[in-house]
Amino acid sequence: MPETPTALVPQVPVPDLVGKTEAEARAQLQAQGLGVFVAEPRNSDVITAGMVMEQFPPAQVPVAQAASSIVTLTLSLGPELVLVPDVQRTRASDAQNLLAAAGFQVQVQQEASTISEGFVIRQDPVNVKLPRGQTITIVVSIGNKVAVPEITGMNEAEARAAIQAAGLFVSFVDVQGCDKLGDLCNQFGPGTIVSSVPRPGTLVERGSGVTLGQRAP
Repeated sequence: MPETPTALVPQVPVPDLVGKTEAEARAQLQAQGLGVFVAEPRNSDVITAGMVMEQFPPAQVPVAQAASSIVTLTLSLGPELVLVPDVQRTRASDAQNLLAAAGFQVQVQQEASTISEGFVIRQDPVNVKLPRGQTITIVVSIGNKVAVPEITGMNEAEARAAIQAAGLFVSFVDVQGCDKLGDLCNQFGPGTIVSSVPRPGTLVERGSGVTLGQRAP
């Protein structure tokens, strides 16, 4: 007897499903007459949570157009979230190393504080879970320091008040004549503060003394 010819199962290319939702992927596979299996989801730094991050067989591979041709999908959980370590009250160098080891970027700011110099006063954020690569800000103590205020052009009483308000004191008033001031003599009236030591803006320990330079009356 002659052999019965075997019907050939048509081949179809596997569609590209990466970046699609599970529902979209299922619909495309169903339209192609293919089966689907969803594997355990995994973290991805690239693919949005809930989207297909991997498929097997890959896109465009020809397979038999049958429900028995299974395409395996792996959905993304999004980036892995890592607990931001609490580095407050640790040395700045140790804090930066801990945060970098956890996968974070570090931004350092400085601030005067009663906390020992070089130690972290506070951080933002802390004790939350974030994707690796996020930036954590740490504020590092420069010690109990204050900036010498700008007092040039003030009279002595105003300058003393500004110095005291900054947590400092006037240790000496150096009265200077035009012979010492030179060109500055014409820029300031008699009795006006023309300079300070340390200079305005300099960071000094709270409670330090400041010398005022004053044009002679």
